[in-house]
Amino acid sequence: MNLTGSFDIFRRLNSLAMLSILVLTTASCTGDGEPATVVDAALDDSRLTTLVSALQVADLVETLQGSGTFTVFAPTNAAFAAAGVDLDAVSTEELTAVLLYHVVAGLQFSGDLAAGSVETLNGETIEIALDSGVTINGSATVIEADIDTGNGVVHVIDAVLLPPSPDIVDLALDTASLSTLVAAVQKAGLVDALKADGPLTVFAPTNDAFAALLDDLDVDSLDDLTAEELEPVLLNHVVEGAVLSTDLAAGWVPTLNSGIAVQVSLGDDVMIDDAIVSTADIEAANGVVHIVDSVILPPDMDIVEIAIDSSPEFTELVDALVTA
Repeated sequence: MNLTGSFDIFRRLNSLAMLSILVLTTASCTGDGEPATVVDAALDDSRLTTLVSALQVADLVETLQGSGTFTVFAPTNAAFAAAGVDLDAVSTEELTAVLLYHVVAGLQFSGDLAAGSVETLNGETIEIALDSGVTINGSATVIEADIDTGNGVVHVIDAVLLPPSPDIVDLALDTASLSTLVAAVQKAGLVDALKADGPLTVFAPTNDAFAALLDDLDVDSLDDLTAEELEPVLLNHVVEGAVLSTDLAAGWVPTLNSGIAVQVSLGDDVMIDDAIVSTADIEAANGVVHIVDSVILPPDMDIVEIAIDSSPEFTELVDALVTA
């Protein structure tokens, strides 16, 4: 599962909460009687046992018991239950991103909070509103504020905050095996199109897939192809709508390349024309990405045509391909 879909995490919470209490040290207090850390404040509060469990699973306990000051917006057990989360179904990286989205560096009591954007420790921002109490992202309300601790302050909230999902381009930027695709999209001037609201479905060729195409063309890099040549090839990998693997049906699907269709085949492998889907259902804010193992060329633009269009220096390659 991933952060872009619904968060079906945290079903085993009661047993994990008990494990957290057994493994973590007993909550301690400062000389003034306040909890020593924001983690100790959570341990002291029966409403926050699920949060303690999640912090342990994500290995964030030591971080939030450390020096410095933290402002933590702490979801209640009921908030986690409403989100329907299952720790067995989420990676440590995903859980860490969610939890750090609830933490702001520095000390911000309720009187210090200002309406607007505030950056969290996961790098994304939350939106604070003060019109009717304190609300976060329009979905979570602070139900108890200003639990003071030795290294920060805790505000208890009634909903889990979910980080914004990356769009298709940002998702590709974060995927090492798609760096050539990103470069091709940038060169073809399609970044804005793939950042649009959509939704879109993208069949994304890997770096190895592009390397095989460039090898067939006997060229060194994308620099040897023009934006005009790349654009129809890339659009041949994009379909309107967010089509998950469970929604795919055998048959022809029109692409954004002037409506030219690609053929979906369902068998031992899911295939798009001659490309095999190696990783399916990577959800983004504006669609879904399926990684494929080869570049899907439009039927009216074969390798010979690309080579002819590219540059006069490909004459020998063209002659050889035509002869073959």
